[in-house]
Amino acid sequence: MGVLMHEMNNGQETNTAETKVHTLPRRLENDKDSVQIKDEERLMENDLVNTVDIVFEDIKYTVSLGYKKGRKEILHGINGRLPAKHLIALMGPSGAGKSTLLDILSGFRTTGVNGNVYVNGCVRHMNSFRKCSAYITQDDRLEALLTVMENMTVAADLKLPTNISRNKKETIIKKILTTLGLYEHANTLTGKLSGGQKKRLSIALELVNNPTVVFLDEPTTFTFCTLMTIDFFYLICIILTLTYLRILVNVAVGLMLSLVFVEAGIDGARVLDNYNLLFSILIHHLMTSMMLTIVTFPMQMNILLKEHFNKWYSLKAFYTAITIVDLPVSITSCLLFTLITYFITSQPLEMSRFLMFFAISMLVVLISQGTGLMIGANGTFVGPTSTVPLMMFSGFGLTLRDMPVYLKWGTYISFLRYSLEGYVGAIYGFDRPVLLCKEKENLYCHYRYPAKFLSDIAMDGDQFWNDIVALVTILLLTRCVAYILLKWKIISVR
Repeated sequence: MGVLMHEMNNGQETNTAETKVHTLPRRLENDKDSVQIKDEERLMENDLVNTVDIVFEDIKYTVSLGYKKGRKEILHGINGRLPAKHLIALMGPSGAGKSTLLDILSGFRTTGVNGNVYVNGCVRHMNSFRKCSAYITQDDRLEALLTVMENMTVAADLKLPTNISRNKKETIIKKILTTLGLYEHANTLTGKLSGGQKKRLSIALELVNNPTVVFLDEPTTFTFCTLMTIDFFYLICIILTLTYLRILVNVAVGLMLSLVFVEAGIDGARVLDNYNLLFSILIHHLMTSMMLTIVTFPMQMNILLKEHFNKWYSLKAFYTAITIVDLPVSITSCLLFTLITYFITSQPLEMSRFLMFFAISMLVVLISQGTGLMIGANGTFVGPTSTVPLMMFSGFGLTLRDMPVYLKWGTYISFLRYSLEGYVGAIYGFDRPVLLCKEKENLYCHYRYPAKFLSDIAMDGDQFWNDIVALVTILLLTRCVAYILLKWKIISVR
């Protein structure tokens, strides 16, 4: 196994061209043992090879300095060879460009790079090279809420062939952890490991499939630190808290809203109160689902970049997994919230209306999560501000009938408009009978007839299925756009 190791020297800043590779020639032509470079169209014959001999020639790297400021060259024509079955250290002062060169040689960075990299005498084919190599970056990108053993098990399941038995995988994991001194901490939460043990775990994860060449960026950082132990029950408490926090929030908010609007659903004198309740439910689903995704997803980006680059899984598999794995919690939270608010506020006790109400709620949650993924992959500050136009075009306060002509286009792209219209249709549409008015002293009950209320807010009440189609379309669109933006983000980083 070939290893390229990078150590940081705390010396003074030097020119970036002074980066050197120990025992490497300055020019490829001067190395008598250099491999003959084949035709550029020739690729690696096998995805996985026993030995990897790397030659790089005239590597240059430039970065943009911003708008109208031009570009700056960081690496100035670096040449060298990394022979197979050697441990090679790349050393130099801080700021000399060592990490940048490692990024380029490993294939992690491709934008702004010029020069040639050859593998076993052939022009490097990136996909094939990444299958037989691993890159452990300077910062530890780990799942902090999983134990050491759980992290290793996930890595083994994703990186090893499916025909390898569970016992064989466990043997491989045990051997690696024992070699790196982590086996006795197998049940320790990763987030509570010391810096050195996190670094060793990062290395262990990439050794699972026994890569032919490993690139290590500052592998000895913090390697002599001690372990921070954690109580088992405290660990379980953390995991359960993260799992059930969303459910508890939905139950608590549902109870608070219900106590404010008790029996508003059957009282003709409180139709406007019930309308406010429906909009409040809508905003609750929007904010809790979208903001949770916006806040948590950027934390997963660094891990995604590392694991996707090292061929743990494809982006499609990752995106499908995060979509499916969250469904049970989302459905449970939404169902509990709906049950609490629907029955305590005395909405119509008809199964069809309840299912319609829940369907709209569930679609709002899923669309909000998709919107959160779109925003979380690019910039969190956009999230709260994006809710303002959504609410403005929802038809609440300013009806769709009174919306200015030059703004009506917004009502067709706001999923809150279709959601609110679906709620109103589920509660007051489809020929709901006359409502009771509990305030006996009030002889005139303006909205005891649901049709009158629907007319005043400019909603037909029979557009439920059209709203469902619109919401499903928006859901698919947001998920597709989120995937495209995530893919673009991964490409742009490199």
